[in-house]
Formats: sequence, structure tokens, C-alpha cells
Amino acid sequence: HDGEEVQVSPPRKVTVDSGQAVRVAALAGLGIVLQPRILLDPDVARGDLVRLFPDQRLAERPMWLIYCRDRRMTPRLRSFIAFTMATFGAATAEAPEPPRPA
Repeated sequence: HDGEEVQVSPPRKVTVDSGQAVRVAALAGLGIVLQPRILLDPDVARGDLVRLFPDQRLAERPMWLIYCRDRRMTPRLRSFIAFTMATFGAATAEAPEPPRPA
């Protein structure tokens, strides 16, 4: 629309609580999805999905990795922590504190 801002509010037809289910719905042509790039980049690279608005950036949301420090640090847990930090990055000073259990 030549720089004109257009707001679209499509009706919801599918409700899921899994990123993988959202991905499958998009691949099935059920609509537009908003998912982390890490989940959809392989599909975009193959041409199975198309990235809309590639120049737009969404606000980042904080993410926490929560585990019990009182337990033994197993190699599997250590590996998962290393993978998660390498994939999603370290926390920043601006990130709010994670929620505390009641």
C-alpha cells in the first residue's frame, strides 16, 4: 500500500499451545503465524514458508532458564544450559527478574 499503514485483525480459527503445532498449521496453509525465527528458518530456507515484513523487528521478550541449583549438575544439564545460552544468548542487565514461586 505504498507506505500506508494497514491493520489486519483476522479471526482465530486454530488455537494451540505448542510452537511445533503452530509451525505445522502454517505449513498446512492455515494462516499467518508469529514464531521465533529459530523454529521457522529451515522452512523459510526451503521455501515452504515466506517471511512477511522482513524489515520489521518485534520487541524482544525476556527468557529465563530455571533449574534447581541444589541438585547435582549432571553433564546432560550442563550441556543443555550451554546449548540454551549459545542459542538464545545471555541475560542482559535490563532483563526483569524471573517470577518467584509462591
